[in-house]
Amino acid sequence: MPSAPDSKGYRRFQLKVGGEPGTDIARIRAVAGVLEPGDRLIADANTGWLMHDTARVVRAVRDVDVYIEQPCASFEECLLIRRRTDHPFVMDESIDDIDVLLHGHAEGAMDVVNLKISKLGGITKLRQARDLCASLGIAVTIEDSWGSDITKAAIAHLTRTTANELGEQGIRVNAICPGGVATSIFGRAAGLDGDRAQATVETMSLALGDMQPIRRSGQPADIAEAALWLAGDASSFVSGQAIAVDGGLTTGPLYREQHAKTEGLVQLLRSPGF
Repeated sequence: MPSAPDSKGYRRFQLKVGGEPGTDIARIRAVAGVLEPGDRLIADANTGWLMHDTARVVRAVRDVDVYIEQPCASFEECLLIRRRTDHPFVMDESIDDIDVLLHGHAEGAMDVVNLKISKLGGITKLRQARDLCASLGIAVTIEDSWGSDITKAAIAHLTRTTANELGEQGIRVNAICPGGVATSIFGRAAGLDGDRAQATVETMSLALGDMQPIRRSGQPADIAEAALWLAGDASSFVSGQAIAVDGGLTTGPLYREQHAKTEGLVQLLRSPGF
């Protein structure tokens, strides 16, 4: 059973679902039962439910205050489910161009969209989609599926321009660029699911812990604490920043490896046969 959130200020909780409907219904109810008034719960299925599964879930949790995020694979399936429920609705994987975004707004398909740089085809198109959402009154989050160097650079640029445009309205915009965080995402990327993906976390934690100066892997709490600081009053004068939470990964080659190479070279130069 989940425990109640602490008093540090976390107000938005994303619950990964999309598996067996009965289990997901129980999980949604369990998590919702320990949240405080004003907290937001998003049940993100990542296209994992079929339509009849989704219909079961939204009917079973109709009395729960929860957002439903991208329950089915196609836009059309999600739209049909949207019309069967009064839960707030988030579209994610289906939003891959401006036309779909406009169509979704015209059909009342969503209250919130997640915009992904790679899905939309780059910074320019994402910026157009972001501005369109602002003019249409659609709530929006900006992220991407995987954090390659190119993707993170794109997010950093977008963070700067968005912060510049919204700053005069009192809105701060920052980004978090995580390093190696030990979660089941690596197992899922390898085609595993459920418990098999979760079983990879310990192995990945050991592997990632040797990749950066701080010799441990990142943990979800590291990213959450950075987000909490950015969302709080302590960072009220911080905007337009892409903050690396990566254990020093981006500071350059590992000192211990460079030092070992230097020591090896020194020993070579001191050797009698040199």
